[in-house]
Formats: sequence, structure tokens, C-alpha cells
Amino acid sequence: RRATRTTTETSSNNNKVNNHEQYDHQYALAAAGVVFSFGNLPEKLGKPMSIIHAPVPAYEKQLSKTLTMTFDKLLKINEPLWRTNWSIDPCGMLDQRPDSHGSTEGQSNRTLSSTVTIDDIKAKFLAVEYQTIRRLPKSGYLLFTVKVMTDPMTALEELPQAASCLAQSIRGMSPAMQQYKGIQDETTLQVVLEYLDSIVIGKSNINKGQEDGGGGD
Repeated sequence: RRATRTTTETSSNNNKVNNHEQYDHQYALAAAGVVFSFGNLPEKLGKPMSIIHAPVPAYEKQLSKTLTMTFDKLLKINEPLWRTNWSIDPCGMLDQRPDSHGSTEGQSNRTLSSTVTIDDIKAKFLAVEYQTIRRLPKSGYLLFTVKVMTDPMTALEELPQAASCLAQSIRGMSPAMQQYKGIQDETTLQVVLEYLDSIVIGKSNINKGQEDGGGGD
């Protein structure tokens, strides 16, 4: 919902703290139904997007205004939007601990070691979120849905275009965003990209070999 004035309640002493100026004109979480992968839900209810997305690098400086403009100007009732998000996951389980996402512990679990190898990357999982956003016709509230899917990283070996897209996405990120995704330094970055590029190059070489040997008698 759009919160022109948001009042939050502190968990320590139940004293209400008025945050008009800080939260003015932001969308806030009014209600949610969660099965898994979204931790600390009671603490997020009523909070504006700037608080919920605080761990995302440069959210306040770069993304906040763009999202607000998109929601206000571009999102129409009969024209929902969709986007995807991804992460490299250690185990691939959907029903992980409720606090595994959006927490310091969860971030630590997803961070790849600086001594990571290609075999280590192959043992990880790729988690992809399919997200939709639509405006409800009566209330005008925004409905945000997330479907999470996981596959072994090695599944990319059959999908070189997906591996190429993922590598391109990683290369286009700032170092801060790469760290947020668990790629903590240059060494880790090179190993991840080496694996993804090997998939693309390997498939390209196979296709080229088939073309070279594919003539008639």
C-alpha cells in the first residue's frame, strides 16, 4: 500500500514512534502470506520499502525513485509487470530456515569462499525468483507475488544461453552488488565467470564441430 504517513512500533517497549518525515510517500507492506524464504515477517509488516530493502546495495540512492515512479506512473490495473531475480544457493531447498533470507546469517551462508573452485560452484544451486506486480482495481494496493525455483548449477550446462545471460548479469553488477550476491572478491568472481564462460564456449565448439563435419557424402 502507499504510505503517506507510516507509524512503526518498537519491539522493545511498545512505544509508538512517529516517522512521518523519514517514511513519507513510500509504499509499505500492508499484508502478506508467506510459505517460505521470507524471514522476520512480523518485523516487516507496516514497514516501508526502504527498510525492507535496506540490505540491497544502493537501493535508497538508485533504485527507490525508479521503483516509485514505475509503481505510480507505469503500473496500470490491467497491465501487471514481471521481473526475475536470482541467487547462488548452498543447498537448493525451498523450505530453508525462515531467517535464511534477508539476514546476516543468510548472507553469510550464501557467500562463496575466496578459495572456491569450479567443482565447488558445480555443487551449488541456482535459485530463480519469478516476480509479478499488479495493481488491485478496488483498493489500488499493489499485489506482489514471488515464485521460487531451484536447479543444480550444472543444469546450466544444458542451457548455454542461460549461462551466458547469468555471466552478463554478473559482469554488469557493481562490486557491492556482486558481494550481495555472494561473490565476495575478484578471485571468486573469476572462478564463477570461468565456469559460466566454459559452458558457453564448450557448447559453441560442439555446434561448430557438428557444422564442420556435417556435409553430405
